Amino acid sequence: VVSQGNFHGEVLALTADSMVASIFELGSISERRIDQILDPARSGLPPFLAKNSGLESGLMIVQYVAGASLSELHGHAAPRTIFSTSTSAGQEDHVSMGATAAWNLYQATTRLAEILACELLVACEALELNDTKPSPFVEALYNRVRSVVKPLDGDRSTSGDLQLIVNQLLDSSWLARIEAENGRLPR
Repeated sequence: VVSQGNFHGEVLALTADSMVASIFELGSISERRIDQILDPARSGLPPFLAKNSGLESGLMIVQYVAGASLSELHGHAAPRTIFSTSTSAGQEDHVSMGATAAWNLYQATTRLAEILACELLVACEALELNDTKPSPFVEALYNRVRSVVKPLDGDRSTSGDLQLIVNQLLDSSWLARIEAENGRLPR
């Protein structure tokens, strides 16, 4: 007798694993942009965007936060589908690890939001130190970030600021509101 409940979730697991790999790439690219903006040799802006360079650390620690979140993403990047093991006294000889892969995807999404929050905070500060006029969409994004996080005026803890931005990023209605006001972001 061969029993098949049609519940094998490997398609979901493989998709989740693939999405985590893409999330890692996005996080890595974002962290590199943070580095470029904070490096005066490449951006032409003050070191770490500090108002009083040498006396203040500016957003140096924000890059550490992005780096730490990226390091955690490294751990999430290993596919969960490769960890199958026989269960239920051999009745389930190949487990999809679908639930584990989905949970891993959820955690990776949060780590990516942390990195993107760091980049948004850095980008907003950089826009204030530079004469470049942003595109309407970037300006709308800037305004949304600034509606929850005020500009830096000297050194302060940014952990609360970053969490506010993370919360916005994980709320899909945030981007929908920006697009409703400024047109759809190209996809």
